Order: sequence, then C-alpha cells, then structure tokens
Amino acid sequence: MQSKSRCFGVSKRLQNSSSLGTEDASQLAARFFNYFGQVNIFRPSFIRDFNDNTLATARKCLVVTVSSAIFVAVCIVWTDYPLASLIDRTLVRHHITTTKINIPDLLLPGCIALVIIAWASYCFCKLTGRFPSVVRLALSIGTVTPCVYVVKEIAQHFFGRVYPRAILLHPQLQQFRFFHENFVRGGFPSGHMMVITPLLLMLCGFSPKLRLIWIGLGLALGAALIATNYHFLGDVIAGAYLGFVADRAWLVMSGASMRRFIKHHRDALTIRS
Repeated sequence: MQSKSRCFGVSKRLQNSSSLGTEDASQLAARFFNYFGQVNIFRPSFIRDFNDNTLATARKCLVVTVSSAIFVAVCIVWTDYPLASLIDRTLVRHHITTTKINIPDLLLPGCIALVIIAWASYCFCKLTGRFPSVVRLALSIGTVTPCVYVVKEIAQHFFGRVYPRAILLHPQLQQFRFFHENFVRGGFPSGHMMVITPLLLMLCGFSPKLRLIWIGLGLALGAALIATNYHFLGDVIAGAYLGFVADRAWLVMSGASMRRFIKHHRDALTIRS
C-alpha cells in the first residue's frame, strides 16, 4: 500500500512538472520504483554496469594523469622558476613588485561560505520540493568542497613547497621539503585550483550552455595566480588535476545507479516540449 502511494505521488509530480500525460507519468513512476525496488548490488548485471562506468572514468583519468604528470614535471624542472622570474622582472619595469604584494588568502573563508550556501540550498529545495535540479548540484558542492580542502592541506604538507614569492627572494628554497614544517609552505599544489576545478566542472554539467564561461573563469583564475606569482605554473596544473580527479571520483560514487536507470529508460525520461 505504501509503495502504491509513493508511486502515485511521483506520478502526480511528474505530470505537473512536464507535458507528459497521466498514463506516461504513471508508467515512468512504475518503472522507476520497479527498478530501484529490484536493485541488488550483488547481481552480476549491476556489478557489470558499475564496472563499465568505473572503467570509462578510469580511462579518462589515466589520460589526464599521464598528461598532467608530464606537464608538471616539465614545469618543475625547466619552467617554473624562469617564468616566475620573468613575470617579476616585467612587473618591476612597471613599478610593481610581486614579492611585496600582500594578497589575503580567502580560500578557507570562501570554502566555508560555499559549503554553508550549498547545504542551505539543498535543505530548502528538499523541504519545499522546489528547484529539483538544484538538489544534486548543491549536494555535490556541499560534499566535495570540504573533502577537497582537506586533501589540499594534506598534499601541501606532504610536498612542502614554498610560494614563488619566497623562492624569488631565496632561490635556495626551490627544492621540495617533504613533511617539512614551514610557515610559508602551501605552494604545491594550488589549493585555489583544487577547489575551483570540481566546482566549475559541476557547473558545466548543470548548465552546459554556459560551459565556455565556466572554463574561461577557471583559466582566468589560473592565469591570475601565475601572473601575480602566487603560484607556479606547475602548482596550478597539479591543483587543477587533483580537482578533476575529485570531481570524477564523486561522479563514480554518486551517480552509478542513476546513470544505469537513465541508460535503460531514456525513452521514458524524454519530456515532450
């Protein structure tokens, strides 16, 4: 009796939110509950579909990992310090000294504000039933952002690379100091890129029509971090890569069942305009 009432409720919501007829909405709701009522994670078909999604994501991550590793290695060995020195000399000609610029680090307050807004939006949408498309986005941002920030702290403590401005003043600090307690550590990888990359990737999935704008914002942030000698080029690439991995990991963990449902019932989910 309870499952029938749930099915009827979903049918009504689908009918009110789209132009589907009563019969189509009822069929879609019945398929939905029939599917999730029979899901068994130990069934070979479920494991096979989950593995297919995981392997497809793993292949993409492998390509990005190899490319990023090559770029980061090249930057660390040949590009980072010469590029930072060139930027510093160029700005000095315009009477700007990057080593004396004091830019406040607002990453932690920004992450806290972002997480609060995301969870507040999630609770509001769930309680009111409005903006259902925002629920998944808010849940993703509210979960991934604090996790990425913690990973950022661990990674920066592990590598122990100082900021470019300190290296420009003291070139002997170029080496990585693994697990070295130093108040200026935090250069590698870039925490800003680690946090902003999964956020922008989620926004690209949420609003594909604005994808170029989100990509442009990410490139602009990376260029600004390099142009102000806040991070080396290698730091920015490594941070963007780790942010990409975080987004892919969340996609695999949170979306396997829903992607399988959409794949097998794509015709039922098509909404007529």
